[in-house]
Amino acid sequence: ETPYGIDMVNASYVWPKTPVMTEPIKICVVDTGYDLGHEDLPTDGVQGYNQYSELWSDDGNGHGTHCAGTIGAIGGNSIGVTSV
Repeated sequence: ETPYGIDMVNASYVWPKTPVMTEPIKICVVDTGYDLGHEDLPTDGVQGYNQYSELWSDDGNGHGTHCAGTIGAIGGNSIGVTSV
């Protein structure tokens, strides 16, 4: 079953037009942080910076982790949802 959020953003419309990625790509999320302990997010090669001296890898707000999950959650692992 497709998560409702995937349908809400019409992601399936662009899937046929999107090339298959054979190499990892880098993305940048400028937000409240990234929870490195989140079970549905990648941890390999993840880097960050926080100019306010708080740890970028501790998302006390949760919004940055949510946004990162929308972009790059691990799919097909029976945990949470998948990314767009």
